[in-house]
Amino acid sequence: MKPFDPKNYVYTAHQTYKYHQEYQQFLKENAHLAAPFHVKGLEELLPKRFPGDLTVHFAKSHEGKSTAIRQDAIRAQEAVQDTDFMIALGSLEDNAETTAAKFINLYGGDVNKYTDDQMLFIGRRFGMKADEMSMLNIDNFRNSLRWSLDEFKGKKGFSHIYLDYVQIVPQSDKALSKERRDQAFYATQQLAEMASEFTCPVDFASQALLKQPNSHYGKGKQMRIPSAADLKEAGELYEIPGVAISYWMPKRQPDTPVGTSIEESGWKFTVQSNLIFVSIEKWRNCEFQKDKDGDQFDVVGRKFPCWIQKDGSLLYDKEKHNRMVITSVAEKEK
Repeated sequence: MKPFDPKNYVYTAHQTYKYHQEYQQFLKENAHLAAPFHVKGLEELLPKRFPGDLTVHFAKSHEGKSTAIRQDAIRAQEAVQDTDFMIALGSLEDNAETTAAKFINLYGGDVNKYTDDQMLFIGRRFGMKADEMSMLNIDNFRNSLRWSLDEFKGKKGFSHIYLDYVQIVPQSDKALSKERRDQAFYATQQLAEMASEFTCPVDFASQALLKQPNSHYGKGKQMRIPSAADLKEAGELYEIPGVAISYWMPKRQPDTPVGTSIEESGWKFTVQSNLIFVSIEKWRNCEFQKDKDGDQFDVVGRKFPCWIQKDGSLLYDKEKHNRMVITSVAEKEK
């Protein structure tokens, strides 16, 4: 580990203002590379992510994180149509064959939209040997991205990079130890460096590591939306990324199956099979951006009920949202 150097952490007011001006200029110059949010209906309510931004999507098992990554990748691929940029999706969750099947389905069966070679898949394939699969650690994922830029000479670079998901990435010998926490810490560091090296947003999925949420949303016991506390087994998974988004499907909980009436913490609704909550736990640089009305974004801590559509996409409906909350809360959301 490198020795601590105070000069890298101490800034005068003049220096912070200079960095502020430089960052504002950076956002302006890279507006064409900004990535919209993957949920239809939330694109204008949430800020865009810019080159260098690292985002963690976290949830308990089978509660939406992989779905979110795939939807985000589709939106990113659509944004680079007819350009010289690519997106990259790394996955140990799916293999090449199942990835193709899922994306073609999400594109409504349109093979051409998926196979235009503006999306690269980095992962395993059917029949790959176990020792080959174990080689795709976070270092070799990064090396694969570098190799791709050399291999595909006609491409300028990546517009977005994704990894699904960080806990199942094979161990790296460069981490401090083989302990799960140290491996997750090292992988997150590498992902943050990739966002800088490849000058694009990087998103990765993470398990909410605890079997039961460490803290409930509000004072009740049924709104079990994961929060920062649910990543404390490896706190760097939350601390290093600039954006942290959690997902929660009420129907997956043993005490809130489909049809359950929930009334707590300002919410009042009946659990549906396709209902999923998207919670903005952190968005570090949202104050640097302006919404369509020229106002600062106020998104941190907000919970958005969304609905999974037949094609797998996520949809947010503000009117439905307002009908699900107690009147006093709904008034604040307007």
